[in-house]
Amino acid sequence: MEQVTRVATTLEASCLRDNLLPALEQLKGVVPKRADRLPITMGVKIEAKYDRLWLTTTDLTTALTVWVGAQVEAEGAAVVDFRRFYEGVKGLSKLGRIDLQRDGYNLNLVSGPVRLQFQVNDPDNY
Repeated sequence: MEQVTRVATTLEASCLRDNLLPALEQLKGVVPKRADRLPITMGVKIEAKYDRLWLTTTDLTTALTVWVGAQVEAEGAAVVDFRRFYEGVKGLSKLGRIDLQRDGYNLNLVSGPVRLQFQVNDPDNY
């Protein structure tokens, strides 16, 4: 019998904005610009494990994964809308620390006084 490994629904990690933004910019070319595509192609899968944030996008033909160093308090994963997440990170203070925490159906991003919330899709379906 095959054993299935499920990704935890929690996620708690922190990283630097100056590390996360260039990683997201690398992924930007894979995500379609038009919103009439399949929802899976509009998202970025964020996995926190092994002291890294693994970021994956796909257009169903090409998949790209990059990682950034992170302090991981709780391993887990989330899929959020790529464009909204990218714009949110881009708008943060340049030298700021970013804290990510999944709370059920939301991924909370906190950097200094800024708090952003993104709706989470099931990473097991990604």
